[in-house]
Amino acid sequence: MSEKRPNTRNVGVGNGRKMDKPWQHALRLAVMSRDKKGERRLRLLADRCVKSALEGDMSAIKEIGDRLDGKPTQHHGQDEAAPFKMIVEWAKSDES
Repeated sequence: MSEKRPNTRNVGVGNGRKMDKPWQHALRLAVMSRDKKGERRLRLLADRCVKSALEGDMSAIKEIGDRLDGKPTQHHGQDEAAPFKMIVEWAKSDES
């Protein structure tokens, strides 16, 4: 089986813009390429993450949860049980 080259057109670069994230571009190329068996490397990384999670690796478990369910929202210094004050103001419109 001949090794296919990854699609490098417009990967990480938007319509004629200067590539401002070369590391991101290089990683995209690497994970979208295929190994000797024809599997995408991104799939192999995902499989390894799942395997690690099944073996009890908490960081892998957290990563899978964050990717599937989304990251939990952060409360910035707010106590959920504490009362809060909200102020709403209406501005007069000149179009009356």
